[in-house]
Amino acid sequence: MIIDLTKYQEKGSYTTITGKYLPEDIDYFQREINVDEPLDVKVDIYADEDEFVFTGKLEGGYKLACTRCLDQFRYSIETDMEFIIEKSEIDDLAHVDLSDKLKENLILTIPSKAVCSSDCEGICSQCGQNLNEFNCDCEKEDIDPRLEKLGELYNEE
Repeated sequence: MIIDLTKYQEKGSYTTITGKYLPEDIDYFQREINVDEPLDVKVDIYADEDEFVFTGKLEGGYKLACTRCLDQFRYSIETDMEFIIEKSEIDDLAHVDLSDKLKENLILTIPSKAVCSSDCEGICSQCGQNLNEFNCDCEKEDIDPRLEKLGELYNEE
């Protein structure tokens, strides 16, 4: 998202900009985040002596893989954002690219454990069947081999 800040160089200048932001797919810690629709961006920009202060909202959604069943689902976001760009960092005030800052704020919305629904059953640890679709016939009483001797003690009493 490229904006023009040439009119807002003086200290105290203020404006609001709205637009759309569609980043390329993000690979974040081996988790693929698929942004299939542009995100809504609303940014208030305030010019200070040596910097531009940006505050606003990022709204929309993207696709994630559920950590339980591995199915893709849409994750909706509405997040506040705030960042600063030093005037000395800007080469051309007519073409200020906010994409990196927006991407950083988007990455901050990624949940550590994304679950498609609160009642997701996940997948069977033995056969890999998605338990939301079908039940499997696998034996559910797995005994950790390290604790098997404790089970024998319990059975003796």
